[in-house]
Amino acid sequence: MAYFLFRTQIISKSNRSAVACSAYRSGEALYSERDGLTKKYGHRDVPPETYILAPKHAPDWVYNRERLWNEVEKVEKQHNAQLAREIIVALPTQLTNEEQTQLLLDFCKENFADEGMVADIAIHRDKKHNPHAHIMLTMRPFNEDGTWGQKRKKVNGKSVHLTNWNDKETLLKWRKNFADKINEKFKEKGIDDRVSHESYEKQGIDKVPQIRLSREAYQYEQRMKREAEKQGKPYEPVTYYGKLNQEIQRINQELKALKQKEKVVSISDYQEEKSLNETIESIRKNASLNDVEKASLLLVAKRAKTYVDFAVARRVYHDLAEGNWKKKIDSQQLKLRALKNVINKAYHVYQQEPKQVIQYGFHPGKFNEQLREKIAQLKEMEKSFENELTKYEAVLKKAELALEVQKRLTEEEFRVLYPYTEADFRIEEKYHAVQYFKDTGSVLSESDIPAYAAKKEQDTHRMPT
Repeated sequence: MAYFLFRTQIISKSNRSAVACSAYRSGEALYSERDGLTKKYGHRDVPPETYILAPKHAPDWVYNRERLWNEVEKVEKQHNAQLAREIIVALPTQLTNEEQTQLLLDFCKENFADEGMVADIAIHRDKKHNPHAHIMLTMRPFNEDGTWGQKRKKVNGKSVHLTNWNDKETLLKWRKNFADKINEKFKEKGIDDRVSHESYEKQGIDKVPQIRLSREAYQYEQRMKREAEKQGKPYEPVTYYGKLNQEIQRINQELKALKQKEKVVSISDYQEEKSLNETIESIRKNASLNDVEKASLLLVAKRAKTYVDFAVARRVYHDLAEGNWKKKIDSQQLKLRALKNVINKAYHVYQQEPKQVIQYGFHPGKFNEQLREKIAQLKEMEKSFENELTKYEAVLKKAELALEVQKRLTEEEFRVLYPYTEADFRIEEKYHAVQYFKDTGSVLSESDIPAYAAKKEQDTHRMPT
């Protein structure tokens, strides 16, 4: 039976950018209005093949990829709003490139565009053995006049969806329709092979499905395999998914052996772990934070006016530690010190040569009166300075605590993606490795993390402030 892949995930505003996701998948540089950055992800040897399909009543601007996802991010106000649904499908290698493309476009038009969604499609053919497509779908319908519609409404006091796009039955229909289209094309071309949208368990196949490796992970595994062959050593997978697939292969061998012994084994005994996406999202969702930590994160979020992660917390902390507020504090401190020096010097000069106090701004005949005024002014400045310093130090401390919380969460997310790593990565490298996964759905190879993080850090420092 031919290979079938139809995987879905939700791109959420709480931890990802729809603009960044589209930029990576399409290979285009897209400007994000949310953070003021241009999203661009390196050179591809084989440029993605891209399309946008939309319902008839959608406005013309949906065909502009950059504006489309910026408009989505603007209309979705909630910090944890669902921005897009992504569907990743494998394209059958038995078909030509043109046949793959036409089959995919027919499927997307019938199931998505004709049903009211905008479909942003990117076909990746970097590897001949692994042609696949990323389909990013809008979550909100359009009204007949081309304006955004509502996702939900109240019916008898309950909030209900206005479309069936989130229904499990709809997802199953999409999966079946894609499999049917592939099988129809196979039949038309006289190809005996077939695909099934059902799980191995539903098909009655006693087998655990392996995980499809990302392009980067596949390339890294192949490179390590060739290296092992050169050295005459047995090859062992090195990436997380590679190791997981090796374990799945071992389980499948055990299942086969048990079946040969006519033993009944339930496939449910070998359930997969929760998906990486779910695990990553649960870290922040279920984070155990005390009231002080929560207040610190809220303060940073208000100052940054955006969702807080490690990069945002770091930027806010550095702005406080080195920015205008700190410079104002330092300036006030210098003025206080200068005023104290003037008062002290004038006082000592007055004791020796009263007429000389004029060089410090005092009148010899009114010295005592002017001195009292200066001392009162100094005390007022000191009081104002102490109040400002107290406020500043409290905010800085909260920003520092928020940064520590984000470091901790980033460390936990990184451990999910790289549970077997023995490398000593810096927190910045871990953060960018995690963000790469959130933006692309792929895991960087460990050897690529430092260079990728260095480039992202360099791009960050080039940003206008």
